[in-house]
Amino acid sequence: MTTDHLEVLFADLRADTLPTVQPPGTVAVRQTVRRRRTGRAVLSAAAAVLVIAGGIAVSTGHRSAAPPADATPSVTPSAIPSVAEDPLLKQANVARQALLAGQNGTPAIDAAEPVVGGYRVEHGKYPGKLLLRVACAGSGHFTLTVDAHDPKVEWKKIAQVPVECSDQPVPASTTFTMVASSTIHRMRLADAMDSSGNGGFAYQVTSATGAPLSGEPEPTDSYNPDRRLKLDGREPETEGTARLGRGRPQAGMAPSREEGRYLLLTKCTGTGIATLAVRSGGKDIVTVDTVCASPAGPQTETPGIPVDMMTSVSIRADGADGLLSWALIPS
Repeated sequence: MTTDHLEVLFADLRADTLPTVQPPGTVAVRQTVRRRRTGRAVLSAAAAVLVIAGGIAVSTGHRSAAPPADATPSVTPSAIPSVAEDPLLKQANVARQALLAGQNGTPAIDAAEPVVGGYRVEHGKYPGKLLLRVACAGSGHFTLTVDAHDPKVEWKKIAQVPVECSDQPVPASTTFTMVASSTIHRMRLADAMDSSGNGGFAYQVTSATGAPLSGEPEPTDSYNPDRRLKLDGREPETEGTARLGRGRPQAGMAPSREEGRYLLLTKCTGTGIATLAVRSGGKDIVTVDTVCASPAGPQTETPGIPVDMMTSVSIRADGADGLLSWALIPS
């Protein structure tokens, strides 16, 4: 057969097959993601057996320069997006830039985080009249609520501001007053189902009068991107931040979670070792020790955590001081 004959045959073959070839669309991409998740789930289940049997924390070594010689990473370093590439963290930074454009004075509280339905973070107190500004990059909407911890009433709502997320964030704002009798203040998201996992938000608290602020800051008050959990595009079912070294740390679980197996993420800023226990039926299912460091310790990821409606989270911080962030992600 001559070269001319081969060229004719290939031309006929292309003419017959090209009309039936379709470029990869959304369905194909989702199928690829499902295959990748399935592969990760198999590795996570195997790692969970080691966690439960050995009673140790498992770390994936996200974005570390090189894994230990005796460790087998569940994914290759090249497959893990960097902090700058994480879409939710990028959107949180976009939202923060929208606030910085109109910033008036150094903020007492400056935070930028992914939007998650269970977001609640404790901040310090700054008695006086304050200005709260919030922006969100992405889609959906939510309400940012400010709660004060009062000795007579455990938590009392003192301010709220509705926020719309968009590609070009427009800050929303409200004024409120912190009183000296409140021991601590908490920011939390309400009505965030439409925007959870679909964007990033930022908020800042400054003086509403222009007078200098004084108060009692918390580790969460200062903007610290290293403290944030690296979600790599994964959406938490529930998450929290616990202040260590200030009496009994607060912990718990959102009541709307679904039963199943979860990936537990922990990260600690400060000193010492924080212990987080997932409990069910009055017993510890899994106990994870997280090393606290500054500006932030290594992120620990423990897969295969069984969760039901009776599951709770308990945090022990004997000798530790700082801030522990945690999240449960459906696996």
